[in-house]
Amino acid sequence: MNITKKKIKATQALVSRYFKNSDGEPYLMTPGECEIFLNILDQDIKWLWLSAPTRYGKSETLAIAILFLAFAEHIKIPIVAGSADKARKIMAYVVTHIGDHPDIYKSLVNVKLTEIEKLKVTISKDLLRWSDGGWILVTSVDSRQISKEGEGAVGEGGDVVVLEEAGLIKRPE
Repeated sequence: MNITKKKIKATQALVSRYFKNSDGEPYLMTPGECEIFLNILDQDIKWLWLSAPTRYGKSETLAIAILFLAFAEHIKIPIVAGSADKARKIMAYVVTHIGDHPDIYKSLVNVKLTEIEKLKVTISKDLLRWSDGGWILVTSVDSRQISKEGEGAVGEGGDVVVLEEAGLIKRPE
């Protein structure tokens, strides 16, 4: 994908509208993070492999992109990781940004607006579901109930499947 300066500015504006950094200020993506974000959102891309140095911002950018897809585009997204720890890592980034904007949390199922701050602490670390159809399910292949979790992800009919640290997943399932 050829990312122009205009696309980078538009992406930065979109992301900073909905998401905040750890200081509560609008989240400003770097041009490289914008490229990752746009590629994740590009529905013409069937397989996307993200590779960048450690601390580049891949995990948080991925979390922001899948959160945007779930709440704004109503996309169903199972996230499959090689281990439960890796699965929790990506979901932790997702949960961190749940309270950033009312559009993100207003249609979460079984969550009242007044409870949004509690949400970051108490919400399920495995599943977020919006009333308008989008959801994010996190699971791992090292789970003791791998067949059950695999069936759950497939049975739900995910629109986009995210493999976190895909190179480390050894199981063919």
